[in-house]
Amino acid sequence: MTARPTALITGASSGIGAELARLFAGDAYDLVLVARSARPLEDLSVELRERHGVSVRVLARDLSEPALYGSRTRMRSTEWCG
Repeated sequence: MTARPTALITGASSGIGAELARLFAGDAYDLVLVARSARPLEDLSVELRERHGVSVRVLARDLSEPALYGSRTRMRSTEWCG
């Protein structure tokens, strides 16, 4: 089985980010969607899974937060939605 390519899209909860997610999903990319607002990300992930059959992981996170860049900060699998 060949793995599909994966696209990481920030700001995916609305606007250009959401449209990019739709375009990549339409081209059969699996997705990792990141934005501050969890609910719009979850709604978009359901739409893309149902319409395109792609894998979508969402992460509600404000990437401008300085704490994210500390050497002790790591993403745990329990922090992922989807």
